[in-house]
Amino acid sequence: MARMTKKILMGLVWGVWVQAAAVQADVLTSVPGPDDQGGMIMPMVRLEATAGGGSNPTAGVLHITFSPAITPVLKPLTEWMPGGWFAEAASWRPDLSPVSGSVLGMPDANAGNGSLFNNQYGFTFMANGMAGMAYVPTGCSLAIRLDSISSSDMKSFNYGQSANRWDQVFDGVNSQVLWNGSMWHNYFTLPNLASGNYSATFEIFIADTPFTGTTGFAQYDATALGAGRNGNFTSAFVTYQFSAVPEPSVFAMLAFVCAGWVVFAARRRRPGGSDRSFGSGGFTLPELLVGMAVLGTLSALVAPGVQRAISQSRGVGCVAKVRALGAATALFCHDHAGEFPRSFHSAGAHRQPGWAMSVFPYLGGSSDAQEDAGFQQFLRCPAHQESNMHIYSYAMNVHFELDPEGDDYAGSPQTWRRMSQLPAPSRVILFVEARPSLYGDHVMCHQWSSTAAAKNAMSQNRHSGKSNMVFADGHVETLRPEDTLNPSRKINLWNPSLAM
Repeated sequence: MARMTKKILMGLVWGVWVQAAAVQADVLTSVPGPDDQGGMIMPMVRLEATAGGGSNPTAGVLHITFSPAITPVLKPLTEWMPGGWFAEAASWRPDLSPVSGSVLGMPDANAGNGSLFNNQYGFTFMANGMAGMAYVPTGCSLAIRLDSISSSDMKSFNYGQSANRWDQVFDGVNSQVLWNGSMWHNYFTLPNLASGNYSATFEIFIADTPFTGTTGFAQYDATALGAGRNGNFTSAFVTYQFSAVPEPSVFAMLAFVCAGWVVFAARRRRPGGSDRSFGSGGFTLPELLVGMAVLGTLSALVAPGVQRAISQSRGVGCVAKVRALGAATALFCHDHAGEFPRSFHSAGAHRQPGWAMSVFPYLGGSSDAQEDAGFQQFLRCPAHQESNMHIYSYAMNVHFELDPEGDDYAGSPQTWRRMSQLPAPSRVILFVEARPSLYGDHVMCHQWSSTAAAKNAMSQNRHSGKSNMVFADGHVETLRPEDTLNPSRKINLWNPSLAM
């Protein structure tokens, strides 16, 4: 009987492995957004003016702030949560011959069949027109050059939403693009089974050529390739690190567990038929479980009352701050032809400060120093204990600054730069409590295709699984992520074209 059971179990394991192989061979027709992969990882680029001032510097030094807490993993698309914001009929750039067997809508010939993929990395430019965060000089542009790469097998792609096509960028060392300063991220691929660590180092410099691209936030043409450095500005370098670990599918993991169980079941019985003992000394398992239950019950009786009072107090304070932020933004819009402020997603490219500095005067501040000093008072949730002044508690809905030429979003080319353009201001979120990240002043909700993506971006550990948020009309609500985005229930409080 035991032998028969073992054969049946081994047969099941084999069947699971066959099913795993079939799943890995499936072709996906959409690509996951960075928020579906655990969030974007952005080097923060800023220009320090050493001559000419922050509005139009004539000399300066580029700086990069970059200390990622994780190393992004290149892994099969079948292991990522698929997104839904790329059209299936996406094409390759006309001057690129499609790879034999390539799949439309994919950045690589085998992207759906197991090639490794990641698009968490990107670039963000921070500028407010002051000496420490200067704008790009007039007549110049930012540029990014591939300085070195650990393997020629690793490829980088840009998706042009307006043309609905994939373009390979950085196709060799010293290749470069011009960058308009808006938040821009890349799609990296690598052939499957290429385990190991990989890296790519980029140089960011000031080019003596203005940005004139039509392929989104990056310009990659003969003009970009021939752009020279402005010798009055010092470059900066940044290195991307990747870990390539081809991962098994869920079925493969199940097969591994089943195989382990078979081995355990075959060895846990003694020759005489009696089960192995867990030992004759010490506490028995039931005794340990009872003891743990008693301790847990005592802890549960002591702590909740005090913690509940503290949490409620912090929650009330956070609601007040979010409401004040919404009111300050409304005043800013009134004084700026109805336009919303911009986050670091696009502020630098438009020679504007980020929203924190834009609305801070309406909260009682007027300078950089006062902004830092007032961060705890105005822009930090009381439950968010963080010493770094540039870790934001609140993030802006990026829909209010999208550019149809460079961003990918449902509703394009419609934009919502002005309050008057919103179909239903009371149904669309303006600011939300977000998970903390350096200069993370916005949420990339235009890329979200699932509730899980909202959960990855929203803070859920400050107010019992909920986040405070202010809507475009100024009212405040405290909601769970699934109450803001749930495709199956047709709930979307982020996209103004869908928030009806």
